[in-house]
Amino acid sequence: MLSSYAAHFDTPPGYLDFARFGPPSRDVVATTGHALEESARADHTTVDLLMHAEATARETAARLAGTDAEHTVLLPNTSTGLFHAALGVPAGVVLAARTDFPANHYPWRRTAGLGRAEPRCRAAG
Repeated sequence: MLSSYAAHFDTPPGYLDFARFGPPSRDVVATTGHALEESARADHTTVDLLMHAEATARETAARLAGTDAEHTVLLPNTSTGLFHAALGVPAGVVLAARTDFPANHYPWRRTAGLGRAEPRCRAAG
């Protein structure tokens, strides 16, 4: 099953730096290219089509996550999502894995600087 999933990517064998950069699949590259081509020929229907695509993406992500589209947000990357989560939590203690990717600690440090969170790093496991 993993080999059939990996067949959708052009990354070289052994690529393991997904925490820093997760290369898109060929399907994503093709879909993005198609959307850009359509945008270059924009007409009065372009915005409506793009808004429909965004709603479809949210609905699909919600279904995969087991929730609904009203509680699903599309963000450009994990760091942005963590900042939204960090700024949305009430004041209190936040536990984070000491060995987590460094960028995952910045949102909690920033909210600690605002007096809203008290991050505590623990060993994973």
